[in-house]
Amino acid sequence: MKHKISLEQIEKFITKSKDKAIAEKFTAGIDSYEILCDYISEKMDSEEFIPIKRSGSNGKRPPLYNAYWQIEEEKDNSGFDDELNFKLSAKISTEYYKKHIEQYKKDRNAVLKLSEFLKNDSEKQKLEKAESVNERSFEIWNDEKFIKGDSENKSKNENRGRGKRILKNLGLDFSDLNVYETPEPFVSYTFDRLVPQNVLIIENKDTFYTIRKYMQDTGKNVILGRKFGTIIYGSGKKVIASFRDFEYTAEKYLAHRKNKFLYFGDMDYEGIGIYEKLVEIFKEKSIDGIFAKEMMAEPFKEAYIRMYEKAERVGIDSLPVTKEKQNRNIGQTFASYFGSEMWENFENLLLTEKYIPQEIINIWDFE
Repeated sequence: MKHKISLEQIEKFITKSKDKAIAEKFTAGIDSYEILCDYISEKMDSEEFIPIKRSGSNGKRPPLYNAYWQIEEEKDNSGFDDELNFKLSAKISTEYYKKHIEQYKKDRNAVLKLSEFLKNDSEKQKLEKAESVNERSFEIWNDEKFIKGDSENKSKNENRGRGKRILKNLGLDFSDLNVYETPEPFVSYTFDRLVPQNVLIIENKDTFYTIRKYMQDTGKNVILGRKFGTIIYGSGKKVIASFRDFEYTAEKYLAHRKNKFLYFGDMDYEGIGIYEKLVEIFKEKSIDGIFAKEMMAEPFKEAYIRMYEKAERVGIDSLPVTKEKQNRNIGQTFASYFGSEMWENFENLLLTEKYIPQEIINIWDFE
């Protein structure tokens, strides 16, 4: 088997040579052409390179051709074919690796560990109970970061994070390993656990802390006419991931079928988008039976109206400019909670590329 290789590609091979002294000299430009000539000469002597004469000479002395055929021996992969066809667990699909044998050779040890886990009855029984992704990862591969990776220390262990790709290649997903994700747990403050109750999801940290401080200092839990038993810090878009795994991140009382969730964030495209994503998750959880059908998320209408009233007093022109690259494709769910006149006010504000930060509301507005 042969394929065409250019002088530039050969030079790249040399820079990645296992002989670090040669690679460093070549990269530094020390005798680099001599090293290149010697490398190609050795490859030609071993018949690994054959010059492509029609590619022409590079015009240097000694001359080199601009391209070569790289000859590779045909590899006998029958042993791998036999392994993929007959020796791996029937739970995994081997179709991808049958077509990509070279990739299988790289991933083989990891695939074999997973296959043995799935074939071993005592190990397989462990799939009856859900575990976190990292726990299952360690159980199968002795590396808790093998599936999801370690963004902080990836350079120290290149194997980390390969598991997700390998699972996909094998036709598996997280549900096949009975694992759950572990998003950051809710940062919340519980005024009381009485149910049913109103739960307020707050986009930004300052507003969360201010409302919590107000509740703690005054012993009151009525904000703009609404009584809340719990407040949750959403931390922007992170709240979306937290609610996707609500059953793992939230206390049980929060899932009471008659609880009502209200959302309060910036008046901008991003804040509305976060709310509408939450609405979708509530619908999904309802279908899955985790939330009752009547459970929903709605905007904290009173707070948004107060925001706009204060913004008018400040002056719309004085408001900050909307952050760049916000997704402007918002639906009608948020708008449906407001009268046509108020929504028109909000819509006009958004069209001016201005936004109202949640922090316009402070402790003086609560009562």
